[in-house]
Amino acid sequence: MVTYVLNKAQNGVELYFQTKPEQSFIDLLKAAKWRWNRTKMCWHKKQTPEAIEFARKAADGTLQSTPKTRKSVNTVVNEHGVEVGDIFYTSWGYEQTNVDFFQVTAVTAKMATVRKISEKRDETDWAQGKTLPDKDNFVGKESRRRTCNKYGGLRIINADGSHDAHFHDGAPVSWSAYY
Repeated sequence: MVTYVLNKAQNGVELYFQTKPEQSFIDLLKAAKWRWNRTKMCWHKKQTPEAIEFARKAADGTLQSTPKTRKSVNTVVNEHGVEVGDIFYTSWGYEQTNVDFFQVTAVTAKMATVRKISEKRDETDWAQGKTLPDKDNFVGKESRRRTCNKYGGLRIINADGSHDAHFHDGAPVSWSAYY
């Protein structure tokens, strides 16, 4: 048996079960963004019309037990337009300009799995030049990062742990070195 309570003090909805629900129902709760409260031994969520309707259907047994599944890691394009195979770069430094390239190896709705790739440098003058990515020549480990399409263009947030990476349009990128 399932009961629900509207918690006015916390502006939430709480679902109480007499026995542990089946895993498929737990997956359904998680997919609907319900969270387990181990202190109160209930599932809870912020009070919205959708949450109340969900709780009412769970209590009267009319809720469908078909959980939504997350988008596969093998999705081809995410909601920001990032595709597997896209190249992004960071350009950073104080007295020199360092450039790092990253290739997208997998995407989900809002995330991209990126891996650092090597570069092809061309020195055009003393301690400076142009560089291009060496696609599929991986030199780093994979890491999952958020994507966004704000602030002037498509980005990988915190691509290398401290810098946002910008979409690479294929043009050579300037670098410099300080000796």
